[in-house]
Amino acid sequence: MPINSDARPYNTATGLGDTGRVTSKKAAAKAAGAAAERREAAFARIADAGVRGLTGSELAAAMNLQPGSVRPRLTELFNAGRIVVQKRSDDLRGNLNRRNGQGSLENVWVLPKFQRRAP
Repeated sequence: MPINSDARPYNTATGLGDTGRVTSKKAAAKAAGAAAERREAAFARIADAGVRGLTGSELAAAMNLQPGSVRPRLTELFNAGRIVVQKRSDDLRGNLNRRNGQGSLENVWVLPKFQRRAP
């Protein structure tokens, strides 16, 4: 027997547990709406960056948000095929990276039409 047989299933689409209560459903709907707005705003910023693209940290700074609230949107856009990682211009085999404020390398995201391709 499960430890908590009254627990509702976890909603993988919203990332929230469903208690079945009206307040829970409202909170889930609000969170999903905010995520969708941020996802579309992130897409627009990346599109505006063109071939130069943006890293997650650059995108977060441009949107005046914390990187942790932007990176899930990048994953969603990537999984939907709406953005890709830019390739290096020297050999096109590796991904293009830029250093963030902490000195760590980050992928550079672009729209598929801006991704460098072999001639």
